Amino acid sequence: MKLAQLVSLYMWAKKGRKVCLNVPPKGTNLSLIAAVGKDKIYGFQIFQGSLTAKDFGAFLVNVIDNDPHIKTNLFSFVRMLQYTKLGY
Repeated sequence: MKLAQLVSLYMWAKKGRKVCLNVPPKGTNLSLIAAVGKDKIYGFQIFQGSLTAKDFGAFLVNVIDNDPHIKTNLFSFVRMLQYTKLGY
């Protein structure tokens, strides 16, 4: 579907007046991050706005602190994270 089919490209106004268009306000942007394994979801978090490297690092620390399985097998999880780019 083309943009021209969705929006009228023509407007009118009285002579000497500018064309005004009322646009509803935009909604807020949300970011979702989740730590998912084969058997379960380790954690998730929703952020307002975009996700930064600092937010991602805090999320990882939170997931590690709250799951005893990850704490006891931390080496296998760290080895997996070596291949990701955290932006540091």
